[in-house]
Amino acid sequence: MICTTAAGSKVPIAVIGKSAKPKCFDGNDVPLPYMNQRNAWSDQDITKWWIHHVLLPYHNRKHGHGMSCCILLDNCSAHKFSDQEFEDLEARN
Repeated sequence: MICTTAAGSKVPIAVIGKSAKPKCFDGNDVPLPYMNQRNAWSDQDITKWWIHHVLLPYHNRKHGHGMSCCILLDNCSAHKFSDQEFEDLEARN
């Protein structure tokens, strides 16, 4: 997954692969955020993982806790969420 900010800053790239433990990472630290999925496709679970484990930590490091963040997503089915699925973000961040 690739993302930039409106100011042009690059959010760390996240990789989606099929394997839970890719052989290329054997004995090495994974250099990028990595998540596995059966088809190596982005789905709702992957998108939620990316928001919670990549985007928000980056945003909080860059701007500090408590700063608002607006995420613009297209209409891909992996990006469709109910409001209740993310209402706890403000309390945790």
